[in-house]
Amino acid sequence: MVMEDLIQQGSGLDLIERPVVKAEVGKGPREVGDLVVSVVRGHRVLGYGDPAIGTLQSADRLITIVRATPGTQVTPDIRRIPRG
Repeated sequence: MVMEDLIQQGSGLDLIERPVVKAEVGKGPREVGDLVVSVVRGHRVLGYGDPAIGTLQSADRLITIVRATPGTQVTPDIRRIPRG
């Protein structure tokens, strides 16, 4: 059921890619408000538990799971993760 929810964008839960905000720089992925699945650093995708992450950097992007709200538009800095 959870996987179906993630697959159907715009309802329930969605996967998004977003930049690290200033207040998150220097924190670990588990210390931010969103549920972080991966950190994109340069051309590498690091799993949330990868010790190579250390702390978040300003140029990092986060792959997170967020609650989808109908009618909410995705800003240019936030990208829905393509399916398939």
